[in-house]
This record gives sequence, structure tokens and C-alpha cells, in this order.
Amino acid sequence: MDAKVQGILDKHKKWLDGEGGERADLRSADLYKADLYGANLRRADLCEADLRWADLRWANLREANLREAYLREANLRGARLLYLDGNIGRHRVFAAGGHIIIGCERHTYEHWLEHGEEIGRANEYSDTEIARYMTWIRFAAEMLTPLEAEIAEKFDAEAAEVSE
Repeated sequence: MDAKVQGILDKHKKWLDGEGGERADLRSADLYKADLYGANLRRADLCEADLRWADLRWANLREANLREAYLREANLRGARLLYLDGNIGRHRVFAAGGHIIIGCERHTYEHWLEHGEEIGRANEYSDTEIARYMTWIRFAAEMLTPLEAEIAEKFDAEAAEVSE
């Protein structure tokens, strides 16, 4: 693991344990292919972080801010975080941090809800497949949006307290 990231995680652990330190601020961090196996990123700020191909196996990502984080091909096996995934058709589905990935397509929840049928037709999905995926998209957005908003509010409130 990169020494700078390790230093941030060491301080984050102290913060979580109430021993000083500070919350991990990895906003917009380049963590492409990072080895974060088993890392405790609970309550860390990973907003807009590039986590493509990162090894996040067994990482604790509970209450982490993953808004706009790019998680394509990240290994999340055993990770503890707020996400939904599955295999409901010809492409796997993954939803977290305000985005849904289906096959090669990555869009916000809102974009999928508005354009999902159109995207499905453009990719030659059958009406049955489109209906199945749209049901999953609606479910994911309805389940995750309020939970992600609650986490984001906590981050914003704590950030406001720190800046006062």
C-alpha cells in the first residue's frame, strides 16, 4: 500500500478508536489498483475517489462517503458497505454511491430511471430483459438513495462543525 495512504489510514484508525487522529479524507484520491485489502475505511470520505480495480476485499466501508466514487472492477468480495449487486440477466448489476453499473454502462440512479429503457433497447435487450433490469434499478434507487443521503448529511454536518 502507498505510504501516504497508509499514513492516512493510521490516523483514521486512531480517530475511530477515539485516540486523536483524524477522519480519512480521500476525496478525489487516485486509488486506482490500490491494495486496500481488509482496510478499515468506516466513515472515511471517499467522495469522487478513483477506486477502479482496487482490492477492497474484506474492507470495512460502512458509513463511508462513496458519493461519485468510481468502483468499476473493484474487488468488493467480503467488503462491508452499502451497496447492491446481482446477476439478473446477461450483465451483472452493481449500485453504490449514487451510480448503477450494468455491463459497460455506468450512470447515476436518476439517469438510469429516466433513460434505462432507451439504453436497454440500444444494447438490444428484449422487452422482458428491460423490464427485469428496470425493476432492479427502481428497487436499488429506492433502497439506497435515502440511506446514502443520510450518510451524506452526517458528513456535511460534521464538516460544518469542524469548520466553525
